[in-house]
Amino acid sequence: MIIGKWLSAVIMYGLMLLSTVLDILFLFRYGNPDWKPLAIGYLGLLLQAGGLIAIGTFISTLTRNQIIAGAVTFGVCLMLWVLGWVSQYENAVWAQVLSYMCVITHFDSFAKGVLDTKDAIFDVTVIFLGLFFTARSMESMRWRS
Repeated sequence: MIIGKWLSAVIMYGLMLLSTVLDILFLFRYGNPDWKPLAIGYLGLLLQAGGLIAIGTFISTLTRNQIIAGAVTFGVCLMLWVLGWVSQYENAVWAQVLSYMCVITHFDSFAKGVLDTKDAIFDVTVIFLGLFFTARSMESMRWRS
């Protein structure tokens, strides 16, 4: 059930990305771009979205109210987006750790067309942890009722 909910949300996101195919078709029609960096960029978008959706899936198990789940998910995803700004103002170890948790710093290599395994592993780990915590939360709800 958890994988199905997450997978349907990722497929929905993928379908939204398909709307950009028209732009890609124009790009190939009037230019001669390399398709590999484009594919890696789309892979990065799917991995990043998969991680953020997994986090949202976990947060939705913590409350019965959809609006609260959506607002908290937005806040957590926004926090993961701006954590990279901390390293601009502080050079301590804790600032570097927070900067490493930023999803944008892990998307930069994908945006450049470079498939860096460090960034792919980060995104897959976020997906796994989000779905793992979702499963544990659902199991906890089963035992509480």
